[in-house]
Amino acid sequence: LVYNYSKSVTQGGSRTWDIKQDSHGIMYFGNSEGLLTFDGRYWKTFSLPNHTNIRSIWIDANDRIYVGGQGDFGYFERSAQSGLTYRSLKDLVPAEYRSFADVWNTVGVGQSVFFRGTNVIFELKGQKIQVHPAAVEWYYMGQSGGRLYAQDKQHGLLEFRDNKWTPFIKDLPFKEVKIAALMPFGQDRMLLSTLNNETYVLKDRTLTRLNRQDWDGSYTPSLAHIDDSTFVVGNAKEGCHIRNMAGNTI
Repeated sequence: LVYNYSKSVTQGGSRTWDIKQDSHGIMYFGNSEGLLTFDGRYWKTFSLPNHTNIRSIWIDANDRIYVGGQGDFGYFERSAQSGLTYRSLKDLVPAEYRSFADVWNTVGVGQSVFFRGTNVIFELKGQKIQVHPAAVEWYYMGQSGGRLYAQDKQHGLLEFRDNKWTPFIKDLPFKEVKIAALMPFGQDRMLLSTLNNETYVLKDRTLTRLNRQDWDGSYTPSLAHIDDSTFVVGNAKEGCHIRNMAGNTI
């Protein structure tokens, strides 16, 4: 069964940017009205201090909910009094980098949590923020198999290794197109999708294009693993496309 929850029920905004689940099964939605939570019965809304969008979510092993907003980023923690309380991390950012817009990706890898804006990636480690400015513009950031990757407009796909960004694939076949998602795909491969409905297998730093036959260039902002033979792509024109490992929609 599929249950549909309208805005009148969720009390959220029209658009949801990210979805995550904690160890207790509670769902969290990065929404245009803030952070929405759903425990299977009740919906609640928690706003950022500046009452803007939440674009990205990452939840650590202790169920601390890190979020990237608009002009702010930080985390929510459980509170006996109010459910969730928010702690902004913006005050830890060096003064010259405190003016930023949307934080599109939030990812935890190792002992650090990374927050990607357009011009800068912030790395939280302990109680300190390290700043990673973009060469031109950060297009994407995400982790696959415990490794952190980011796409830069000029330098292509980079890997974060030994506390610095190193080239992984410089000459991407999609120069001006942003990566939507990157995830493990078997033992030694990854699956890479773009925002314009292209899907690639990445192996030995080589990209092999899938789904050429039914490619239509439509907006595809999300990708998720189903099982060892299928994955799902969110398509703005036609809902969800479930595809096999050849990239064909089934």
